[in-house]
Amino acid sequence: MPNDAVTERALSAEMLASALAGRAVAVAATGPGEAPWTDGVTVYLDPAATPARRMTQLAVQTALIAAGSLAPDAVAALVRKPRLARRYLAVEGRRA
Repeated sequence: MPNDAVTERALSAEMLASALAGRAVAVAATGPGEAPWTDGVTVYLDPAATPARRMTQLAVQTALIAAGSLAPDAVAALVRKPRLARRYLAVEGRRA
């Protein structure tokens, strides 16, 4: 039964992520303590975070997807510019 509960939670997270993003989105785990991120298809969350923290991470990442903040042309300008990327995401995270 424990595996069924884990599978059900994972499916619920994917359904919520897809609803928030406005399209199909998968949810997967990062390494413990690793920052959440997304490639636009899958949202990666810290499994060691509290459920409330994971929900916040999920909401922010899917909002960025829904708002188009992670469009290839926008992200291409940020490659190899970590300082600019942090500022862009700080602004876009609030906007999204």
